[in-house]
Amino acid sequence: MGNDIGVIILLALLIVSAFLLVARKLAKTSGGKRMQKEKHSDNIVHIRAPSVLGLCICAVCLCGTVAAAVHFSGGAVTASAAAVPGIETTQDIGTYFTGYGFDTDLASAAVDKVKIPKKWDDSFAAFNQIVQESGLDLADYKGKTVEKWTVLCPQLSTGDHDTYCVLLVYKAKAVGAYLLQKPSGEVTGLITAAKAGAEAASEEETVEISADAYPEE
Repeated sequence: MGNDIGVIILLALLIVSAFLLVARKLAKTSGGKRMQKEKHSDNIVHIRAPSVLGLCICAVCLCGTVAAAVHFSGGAVTASAAAVPGIETTQDIGTYFTGYGFDTDLASAAVDKVKIPKKWDDSFAAFNQIVQESGLDLADYKGKTVEKWTVLCPQLSTGDHDTYCVLLVYKAKAVGAYLLQKPSGEVTGLITAAKAGAEAASEEETVEISADAYPEE
């Protein structure tokens, strides 16, 4: 795309140069040879007509070149805007959950394919509400087969259970996200879990400050 715009700019410069040369020729013709043109009026028409025609052609070409430049540059902006990084690697998945404050063990990443049901019962509708906490919605993907990525979240895992970050991906786009606890199978929304984690961290910090504020003698 950059090469195309460079060619267009070069073409525009050439057209402007031709425009100036034709204009200069027309000025000389209408000035220095005025008496001759009066005697040979037929020739004047033939001289001026190509000059005016040349000016018109140059103007049209220049406008076309400018329009083409605007078109290509606009397309480049649109393409750039559309080229938002998607979910293509496990690193992308880790980055996604890091944005919510969850660290992941990428070595534990596993993927499976699941199908979003076309008809939802109350249970799946409630599940989708949990997914919506992260700003996503499975309603637009009914009947679609998606990738189900699971990665271990060490900070939320204990000796009794493991917590996994789950990301549903359709055509390199995140369409659903939640936390899954095993072996219980409990599902939690990302926002709910993030708030709970922040509150727990705040309580721990408060306890530590209190202990330091009143040292034992």
